[in-house]
Amino acid sequence: MPNVTLPMLSPFIFFMLVIGLIGAFASLTQAWMMRVGTGGNADSTMLYPIGLFQHASQVLNKGYACAMAWLMSVVVVAAIALLFRSSARCVYYAGSQRPGIAQS
Repeated sequence: MPNVTLPMLSPFIFFMLVIGLIGAFASLTQAWMMRVGTGGNADSTMLYPIGLFQHASQVLNKGYACAMAWLMSVVVVAAIALLFRSSARCVYYAGSQRPGIAQS
C-alpha cells in the first residue's frame, strides 16, 4: 500500500513544503503578539521579520529595512529554487516520463 499512496501524495507534500517555507519567513504576527511590541525576554522572540518591521516603522531606517527585505526575498527564492531542483527526484506525477526510467 505505501508504494501506491506515497507517490501519489508527493505533489501535495511538495506543495505543502513550499508553502510552509514561505510561511516560516512570514512569521511576524505570531511573534509580535507574543512579545506585545516590547522584545520579550532578552529579545528571545526577535525574528528577522520583526527586526525588519522595527527598522522600517520605529527606527525609521527605511534604507536598511529595504535591504533586509531584499535579502529575505533572495533567501526565500533561493530556497524555493533549491526545492524545485530537488523535486525532480522526489515528486512523482502520474503520466509523466522520468529520465532514466523505462516506461512499460
